[in-house]
Amino acid sequence: MNKLDTYNARRADKVSVLIIYSVIILMILQSLIVGGVSEFLDMASKSSVVLVLVAIIYFLPINKYLRGLLFGLIPGIVSLVLFLMHFILLISTISFLQQQPLSPCTSKRSF
Repeated sequence: MNKLDTYNARRADKVSVLIIYSVIILMILQSLIVGGVSEFLDMASKSSVVLVLVAIIYFLPINKYLRGLLFGLIPGIVSLVLFLMHFILLISTISFLQQQPLSPCTSKRSF
C-alpha cells in the first residue's frame, strides 16, 4: 500500500526562508531607527551571517525533513546565543561594579 506524501516540503521551506528573512530585515530596520547608522551597520553585519546560513541550507541537497528541522532551529539558536551574550554582559557588569567601591558625592554645591 503506497502512501502519498502530500506534504509539500519545498513550499514550506520557501515560507520558512521568507519568515526568517522578514524577521531579520525588521530587526535591522529597528536598529536603524532606534540606534542610528552605527547600530544599523553592527546589526546588519551580524545578521548577514544568518542570512547566508539560511541561503546555504535552502540550496543544500539534504533530506527535506532535516532541512525543515534546521530552519526551525535557526531562530532558536540565534535567540539562545543572543540571550547568552546579554547574560555574560550582565554578569561582567555586576562583577565590575562589585570591584569598584561607590564613593559618595563630594561636590559641595548647595541648592
